[in-house]
Amino acid sequence: MTTTPTEAAGAAAAPEAPKATSPSTLSHIASRIGTSSNMLVDQGIARLGRIAEERKAGAADAIGTVVEIVRQFGDDAGERFGETAGSAVHRGGDALDRLAETVRNTHVDEIADGTRRVIGRNPVIAIGTASLLGFAVGRIFKAGLLRSGSGSQARAKEALA
Repeated sequence: MTTTPTEAAGAAAAPEAPKATSPSTLSHIASRIGTSSNMLVDQGIARLGRIAEERKAGAADAIGTVVEIVRQFGDDAGERFGETAGSAVHRGGDALDRLAETVRNTHVDEIADGTRRVIGRNPVIAIGTASLLGFAVGRIFKAGLLRSGSGSQARAKEALA
């Protein structure tokens, strides 16, 4: 029996029946997928660690900027309200400076673990501290804007109100 060209083309295009895969082959494929996914996870974690370290350095620099503002505010407070007020503000600036150094010199994992421990032991104190710090930093930046003359005096007064 002879086949026509159309029948030959149809036979060539027909998909082959799937081959049976042995359990050992499936196990090998699963092992390779697992190894590849573990490598990707490890690469992702390493990349996140590098990004976190970069952000940590930026945070330490930002704290350093706040320290400069606090020290300037301490000088002003000393002139306006007396040496006691000025030195109290300067001590706060010194504490922030120590915090910046600690952030620079501590690995991100250690910072995260320590923060979790503190929040877990004292959640109310942690929330209160975060609120007070946010309020204080906002006031300090607003006062810095007022003194630097950026923006109109009216907008600066509104910001402090």
